Amino acid sequence: MNELFDFSMMALSGILVALAYDILRAWRRASLHVLPSKKQLRRICTCTRPIGDVLWVCCAFLLFIMTIYVFADGVLRGYLIAGFLCGVLFYVGALTRVTGLLIYGLFCGILHVWTFLFWKMPRKILLRFRKRKHA
Repeated sequence: MNELFDFSMMALSGILVALAYDILRAWRRASLHVLPSKKQLRRICTCTRPIGDVLWVCCAFLLFIMTIYVFADGVLRGYLIAGFLCGVLFYVGALTRVTGLLIYGLFCGILHVWTFLFWKMPRKILLRFRKRKHA
């Protein structure tokens, strides 16, 4: 019975790892599509991609190791790896399209508000002040 619990916890950690990658992927997609098309901003988004990948791999590895340490007393067994892989495959096969679109929509909404408040509105205000000074 304990093995079944450990298997399910590893499957849950596999689902969390795949969900974290979907969040990272949706953020990349939303930031490239919503942010203003300035070359500097796009260059920043492109340059930070490997950093995000490295951070995701480190976090996924830490979650995997911590789950093994907490639930299996640090003993690596074959069914634990199988549980982790089953969790990842279940998420990718059944949930990634729905959650990916929901997360992408959420990030697009947040970035639209952010660009409006901190990019478009200040530019409009500055343009109005410039027109008043010249008139």
